[in-house]
Amino acid sequence: GGERIRVEHWTTAAEHGALAGTNALQAPDARERHISAPYFWSDQYELKIQAAGLPARADRLVILEQDAAGERLVMAGVRDDRLVGVVGIGAVARINWYRRQLDAGVAWDDVRAAVGADEKALGPGEL
Repeated sequence: GGERIRVEHWTTAAEHGALAGTNALQAPDARERHISAPYFWSDQYELKIQAAGLPARADRLVILEQDAAGERLVMAGVRDDRLVGVVGIGAVARINWYRRQLDAGVAWDDVRAAVGADEKALGPGEL
């Protein structure tokens, strides 16, 4: 929605530092805002849990990808027919793709269609 938020994750801090350094060398009108979707991960024993965007702001969660054994999955947080966040469990190779979709503001229907056609997807969820 464009509002300012406070994100206290390592990845965001590193990105802010790099952007602040770049902006310090730019003319004021050439400086950029940090707009990357927040991202964090946690290793819980053999599982890696990752989140990007703001899934807590979703009004519904949809399982977009799930492997046949049901051990790895990606859930999308949707609000007002817009992707607002994702949570992945054991889906390490997939989350960066979703983060790029969040950064680009790709429409929810387009994200679903792209996942349905993606050979790298874990498997069908609730498309």
